[in-house]
Amino acid sequence: MRAARILLVAMIAASLTGCATPAPATEAPAGITVNLHQTRPDLAVRKLEVAVTNGTDSVLSISRLVFESTQFAEPVAWAGSGTSIRPNVTADLPVLLPEPACGDDPVVAVVEFDYTLADGRSGTARITPTDEFARMPELALEDCFDKSITDVATIEATTAPRITQLGGATVAQYDLTITPTGAPGTVTIDRVLSAILIAPADPATGVAGDFIPLDVTIAGTDAPSVLTLTIVANRCDVHAIAEDKRGTFLGLNVTNPDGVAGTIFIIPTDAVKESLYAFVREVCA
Repeated sequence: MRAARILLVAMIAASLTGCATPAPATEAPAGITVNLHQTRPDLAVRKLEVAVTNGTDSVLSISRLVFESTQFAEPVAWAGSGTSIRPNVTADLPVLLPEPACGDDPVVAVVEFDYTLADGRSGTARITPTDEFARMPELALEDCFDKSITDVATIEATTAPRITQLGGATVAQYDLTITPTGAPGTVTIDRVLSAILIAPADPATGVAGDFIPLDVTIAGTDAPSVLTLTIVANRCDVHAIAEDKRGTFLGLNVTNPDGVAGTIFIIPTDAVKESLYAFVREVCA
């Protein structure tokens, strides 16, 4: 579910392999290194930061950069037209990640870039990047668990919440659209978890909780359906919305067709996110 980007909480055994192994790395000028990392805003849009550090004494210019890994289905190029990096400075060059390639082979990754140094050196380098914060194995688990769910059904938040009253409190009815793929197998939505700005509530009483049990099983051959959640505002402090990055991402504990349990986070569309912000503001006014 690309609109339901996930963070895997359960530990599952998985690694990734692409259609072809990248060519071996070739030596770059001494002092130039590459590291991979993700920021919190990157998670929702499947962006990866390719951090290039210029440890030379000359200005480093990069005109083209491509990230290639057996962890993904295809190489991806940095969208920039060129950049210059001063000595002893690191620049993040973002790439949008393609679909994962789930398999059992070891992960091999290479960053290829065309460079020119102010001292006159130039060429094309292929560097094996580091993964300082060990993000890539976590991402592999998340992506392949995500795929095990989306192979059966997608779960998306594409409609604005409907504000109503329940038990003397202002709540919202929040629809998740479930679209089975026709593939064999089932997934189960075990429960919904709270987020920073919004929390699930008992649909009968409107009383909020850290989680609400759901126990909804979806077969790949089912007809499309809508799962309606009852939600309430979870925080009303001024900075919660102003500085929000993931506050509207409700978590779902789910079990995939192989019986592996994990947590996916529903990422609403931009329009729905704004509607959720408006709901929180109305409740907190």
